[in-house]
This record gives sequence, structure tokens and C-alpha cells, in this order.
Amino acid sequence: MWHLIALGIIAAWVLGGVVSLAPPFLTAIGWLGLCFFLYHVAEEGQGTVNMHRKLAAYLYPFLLATAIFIIGMWNQPVAEIERAGVTYFALQATSPLMPATTLPASGWLPLVMGGALYMATLNVLLVIKAEDVVRRILLVLGISAAVLALLGLFQAMLQLERLAGVIRVPTGTYFSLFPHPHGWASFGLLWTGAMIGLGSHFIRHMRLPIFLERGGIWFILATIILAASVVLTGTAFHVFFIFLLLAIAALDVAHFMTAKKKLLKGGFWLAGMAMIVIGVLLLAVNVQSATRSVVDTSVFPAAGLDWQEQSLLYRESWKLFLEKPLFGWGPGSFRPVLALHQSADLGNNAYAAAHADLLQSLVENGLLVTLAWISVPVIIFVRFLRLKSHRPLSWYLFATCAMGLLLALVGFPFRYPAFLFSFWLLWFIAHRWSVIPHLHTTDIARPVLVFTEEERQQTASPLGRYRHRRKHRKKR
Repeated sequence: MWHLIALGIIAAWVLGGVVSLAPPFLTAIGWLGLCFFLYHVAEEGQGTVNMHRKLAAYLYPFLLATAIFIIGMWNQPVAEIERAGVTYFALQATSPLMPATTLPASGWLPLVMGGALYMATLNVLLVIKAEDVVRRILLVLGISAAVLALLGLFQAMLQLERLAGVIRVPTGTYFSLFPHPHGWASFGLLWTGAMIGLGSHFIRHMRLPIFLERGGIWFILATIILAASVVLTGTAFHVFFIFLLLAIAALDVAHFMTAKKKLLKGGFWLAGMAMIVIGVLLLAVNVQSATRSVVDTSVFPAAGLDWQEQSLLYRESWKLFLEKPLFGWGPGSFRPVLALHQSADLGNNAYAAAHADLLQSLVENGLLVTLAWISVPVIIFVRFLRLKSHRPLSWYLFATCAMGLLLALVGFPFRYPAFLFSFWLLWFIAHRWSVIPHLHTTDIARPVLVFTEEERQQTASPLGRYRHRRKHRKKR
């Protein structure tokens, strides 16, 4: 099952936004996750009704968005008219209280593909019950992201038209195949945080020399490559979050160390505080251009809008939302609707995004669907807080995803399939990691005794553990 899901993730990273076949391919791969889930439930044979109800509860935002989209097809505020080979947009009077769908032919694919990627990641939350599987997913995908970052670095420095000599790269694309450098920076930030958290997990359960002997140096190198790619392509916000992640890691190491190592413990604590101060200072210095790239060279040209232009865009987007607050204008409607309704002078630029994912979701999906989608991560996090124990890696993943959410307030990372997939994957893993049983072993080559649910209940008490050991002694 996970081989195919991994194939879908890799396809999102490598093909997303470049090959015309990529969106339908990703959609088909993503919805295979539903088939995998149904197959898994049928194989278990227990709690089938309960599992189906749980799936429906998590899919309700997508089902709601789909229902509103279908109803809105009979209430289209914008129509396409072709004359002499030229396509024109024509306004039509519609009710603000009814669902609306602008240009259904181009709006259905983003909706269905977003649901497919969400469904594929949902299997992590509903199906996976083994710690080692989750750890391997994080490790393999994090290293894959680092490899893509390294390939993108060579492509940018050598100004190649084809990445790795095979895939054509669109103009202005740097670091993998993202059409916008800030898209890569947001994606790289997620996996930098995941790799830092995973490194913290490894070091907590094995000594540093053992970690380095088992390839830890390559793990550290991959994390450095990812962090560097974020700095080279991101905004001041991305750089601030990178320093914040490093500060969290340093303070975590200081907290984890024993009281005997006072000097080293104090050094990590000071390093963590210094990272926070440096990050804040860099953000303060670049606050006027915080939504533009920090690095501006011939190899990495700056991208983004200045605050004045972005504030005008926010104002126009807010006006569009107020015209249809409940149901929105429909998926993929922002560009034509803004062009026909804008009152401010935005120049000759045609904006396909509001440069703020929350605002764009309010404009396209309305308040009802936006709140439905927001409720999913909120419910997951509340369930996490109610757990009896919270493992450190979960906090790292939640913190990194929270940074991605903050970036969505001043940028548009969720428009990229790879970021969308990675966000849901890491958010679900963050909760699942503290739920699944922890393997108390530092030797991955050592055979691990896996208990069935019945045996786990039998060994829950000291008397049960004694009977269990006695039973296995008799068998030997």
C-alpha cells in the first residue's frame, strides 16, 4: 500500500505544476488511498461500521465542498464567451446567498486533486499502527526532499533548461520543479523541521557516536542542504522560522542533557537564545520587504510583492469575500473574478492568487467550507493535547506545520500539491506518533517482539507479565 502512496508523493514533488498529465495522475494515485482503506477495513473484519463512520467524519469537509460546487454549477457568476478565436469573460447576475461556481471546467480538478491528496495522507492517521513504518516514511521522504533540493541547486547555479538533463524546467523555477521559489521554501521548511525532529528522536534513543556510525552524518548533511535551500529561496519569514527551528533544537538538547554536563548544557541554552535573537533581528531588518526573497542574485533572483502592492491585493480580496461570504465564488475562481470586480489600480498584472491562502480560501470556498477544513487540524490537535503522554517528535512536527500555517497568512504555499500533501502527512503523523506503541530499543537490527492486542492486555499488569513469561518458558 505504502509503495503506491510514496509513488504519489514523489510524483507530486517531481511532476507537480510542470507536466500537463501530473494533476490527473496525482488525483488517481491519491484516491487509491480510499481503496487501500476499504481493503484494510475488510481485512480486519472488526469495527467496520465504526471505521466507516470515522472516515466519513474526516471526509466531511471535502464532501461539503463537493456538494456546494455541484449546486453552484446552476448559479455561475462568470461565463466564457468565444468570439473570433478570443475568449471573453462575461458577468452574470447571481444571488449572494446561493452557492456559486465560476468556470466549472477549470475548477473541478483542483477540488478533486486536493481531496485525493488529503485522502492519501488520511491513511496514516487511520491505518498505520507501527512506529517503525512511520519512522521510515519520515526518513525516506525527508532524504528525498534533500536530494531534490540538491538537484535544484545545481539546476539554478548552472542555469540548466532541463533538471537532471531530462525534465524541462519552466522559466523562473528554482529548487525542484516549483513554479515559484517561495513554494519550494515553504515545502523545504516543513521537511527541515521534520528532519530536525527525527534527528532529535534518534539521538534520544541512541548515543551520538552510534548515530554517526549508522549514517547520521549523511542525515545531518541532508538537513543542512534543506535548510540552506530554504534560506536561498525564501522570504524573511522563512529565514526567521529556520532560526526558530534551530533554536528549538538547541534548547531541546540543553533540556535533554544531564545536570552533570553543566558547561555543555549552558552552551546549547545560549546558542538557542542567540538563534532566536538573530532570527528576530533579521526579520526586523527586512520587515518592509518581508514577503520578498531575502537573497537576490543572478543565480537566485528575488520574487514576491512589496507590502503596498500586497495590501491592495488583500483589500480587493476581502471585498470579494464580503460579496459572497457564505459559499464563495467557487474553486479556481480568484483570477477571473478579481479581474472583473477590482476597484483599485493593480497595474497590468493578472493575479491568480491572493498571496494569502486563508483569504483565497474565503474568496473561493466561502466561510462554511473554510471553517470545515480548519476544523480538521484543530480537532486533531485537541485530541493530541488530551493524550496522557506527548512524545518530542510530535511537538516538532506540530510546531513546523504551525509555521506553515503562519506562512499561509502572508503567502500561498497550499497552492502547491507537494506542500499540501506534506502538511497533512506531517500533521497526521504528529498525532499518530504519540498514539502508536513505542518500541523500547535502540538497535534497529535487533528482532522486535510484536504483541497482539490480546497479549498486550494480558501483560498490562505485573501478574500478567509474570504469567506471560512463564507461558513462553514452558514453550521453550
